[in-house]
Amino acid sequence: MADTKTPEQQIRDALQSLAKALDDAATLTVTTSVKIMNPDDPAATASNPETVVAKTVMKIEGDREILLPVVADGPAFAIPQAVYDAHQKNLDDAIAYRKDIVQMLVEFVKTRRISA
Repeated sequence: MADTKTPEQQIRDALQSLAKALDDAATLTVTTSVKIMNPDDPAATASNPETVVAKTVMKIEGDREILLPVVADGPAFAIPQAVYDAHQKNLDDAIAYRKDIVQMLVEFVKTRRISA
């Protein structure tokens, strides 16, 4: 069946799709979780819940929320390096992916043609 939408309706639909995509792109959340493994007891491993050990929320306006585990090291605190490295890699990958998606969206908008 042919699309019977008017150019105005097509533009409205395209703008609604764009608004939804921009809303989805407005916040980036990266969560790193661990699951305690017990190689001697697979049943115990299966019942262990995943635990969030690091989380970063970045909003398009620049606000950020960061949750990282710390270990008391005397009067100072230390972040476990393996957790930090894993979370940072996930965050870097997510930022690169989001950048690619936004770039594709920009290209889509630039090339969008509304048929009469």
